[in-house]
Amino acid sequence: MKNISCFTITLISVISLPVCSAKAATISFTAPTYSKPIENFSSWTESANTFSPNVLKARANSYDSDNIDIFTTSRSEIKIRQNSTFTVNPSGNEKIGQKVKGVLKVGLFGLLTGRKPTYQNLNNTGSYYASVAARVDAEFASWSSPAYIIDSTKTSKFITSLSVNDEISVPGLLQVGKTYNFDMVLFVNSSARNYLDVENASAVSDADFYSNSGRNNRRFYATVETVPEPITIGGTVMAGSIGWLLKRKFKVFQQSKA
Repeated sequence: MKNISCFTITLISVISLPVCSAKAATISFTAPTYSKPIENFSSWTESANTFSPNVLKARANSYDSDNIDIFTTSRSEIKIRQNSTFTVNPSGNEKIGQKVKGVLKVGLFGLLTGRKPTYQNLNNTGSYYASVAARVDAEFASWSSPAYIIDSTKTSKFITSLSVNDEISVPGLLQVGKTYNFDMVLFVNSSARNYLDVENASAVSDADFYSNSGRNNRRFYATVETVPEPITIGGTVMAGSIGWLLKRKFKVFQQSKA
């Protein structure tokens, strides 16, 4: 028996018609595999990809203090990746090979921060940089993050931050019965440099798409869903019935004028 939900509408209190919509095809993911994180750091990085499938977390922090050689720059970066596949399964209404509407849902949430030291009102005592880049490719649809960057060489502020709250849906067409590749990548990096060998003067940068702060769940996620089709049963009957009703009303009107 097909998975169909129905309800009834009444036309001008004369005709009642069943209006039905078919249940959408379902999506099933395989267990993901994770590439070994690529790390390069002089401060520290951290990453995680086992909280739940299709969720990646990463953080890079750089710290350059007065105890570090003033001619060096502290850098940290990490790249993590997930690969999996998903299959479009018929719900009972679709046929193998049929095209159905789908949507790739993506979310990127985190915080970029930076601080450079101030000393005797000198503005050029240090620098910081932090950025994030994320992408997902689901074959039928893909998404890449815009440029999220903070760079002290392009701002006069000593303390700055950039909150990233990016959530988007990318539509596309899926084929029932087909298996698609699903690839996610998250890359964060940071750098800091202190130009002065002065006590308590330090430059710091942080790209945090890992930790939880209050209600903020910092992460990169992506998933695929199908979109239920609009009314699929009763449309033809409804159109014919409306035409018959209007024709009958017009005939009665003409007779009343005679």
